[in-house]
Amino acid sequence: MVGPDCLLVLEGLWDFCAGCVSVDYSRWFSCGRPYLNRLYKLYKNHWRLLQVASGNGNVMTVDVGMTRFSNFTMADQQRVHPGPDPEVALPQTPSDPLVPHGASKSDKGDPADYPPPAGYAIAGAALYPGPKPQKKRRSCCCRFLCWTLLILLILVIAIGATVGILFLVFRPKLPKYSIDGLQVKQFNLSNNGSLSAAFDVNVTARNPNKKIGIYYVRGSRLSVLYSGSKLSEGSFPTFYQGHRNTTVLQVPLTGQTQNATALLETVQTQLQQTGVVPLNLRVRQPVRIKLGKLKLPKMRFLVRCRLEVNNLSSQNTVSLKSSSCTFRFRRLG
Repeated sequence: MVGPDCLLVLEGLWDFCAGCVSVDYSRWFSCGRPYLNRLYKLYKNHWRLLQVASGNGNVMTVDVGMTRFSNFTMADQQRVHPGPDPEVALPQTPSDPLVPHGASKSDKGDPADYPPPAGYAIAGAALYPGPKPQKKRRSCCCRFLCWTLLILLILVIAIGATVGILFLVFRPKLPKYSIDGLQVKQFNLSNNGSLSAAFDVNVTARNPNKKIGIYYVRGSRLSVLYSGSKLSEGSFPTFYQGHRNTTVLQVPLTGQTQNATALLETVQTQLQQTGVVPLNLRVRQPVRIKLGKLKLPKMRFLVRCRLEVNNLSSQNTVSLKSSSCTFRFRRLG
């Protein structure tokens, strides 16, 4: 709804326009501007169009909400736009100079003598916050990986240094094993086709180390095989072998092989063709190494020997044609 004040303003504006038909448009708008400004202040939040008919048929459109005026029939150079509101106070420009006449600097000195605070930069005459320094951040994963690699490197260096010192102090050497003789106690085929074999093997063990002793503990196993078939097995006794010691052991081995008729025929055929019977001796011996007064954890000696004998008869003398042994050790899990 239009209020009474707006009606008074519109009525006065209409009467004024009726008496100013013959006047040019610039004077018309100059005279009617106070009414339009008052109307705009009263209803500046509403969009209303006032159509004013002039004497010559031109239609004037006043857009109150936008404070913009236009004439659809006037030329572009005849359009009139509202000026500043006389009731609104404009900011005053200071008339007094900030720096007295004849002085090149202010009372507080030249701004160039005062550098900006940390984290700020000067752009023209204004002071703006400068770019923040980027902090280097390392992810937790990267740091964990670096520490893990560093610890592993330290452990490897420590273990290597320890092994090097022990090697220089004790000068370790591998023990040596050899087969000096083999006696056949039994090697015959029973009626049910099983083969019974019994051997006495003479094993020589040498410890060439000056400061290292060897404990032979329980759990050893010696096996005699022919072409992959186990003929007999036994074990070493438990004993301690001191520094630079040579021990000769006679180890009894016994065993029985089922369905060994074909195996015995193969042994006899090879003995007739070559004059020797090849055998394999395998030794698995758990030991503990003594370095001075220090005993190391258990490890396993693995010895493999290849033998050649002239026969396997218990009635004839068995001679050892050749023997060779290889040695390696493995740490028990």
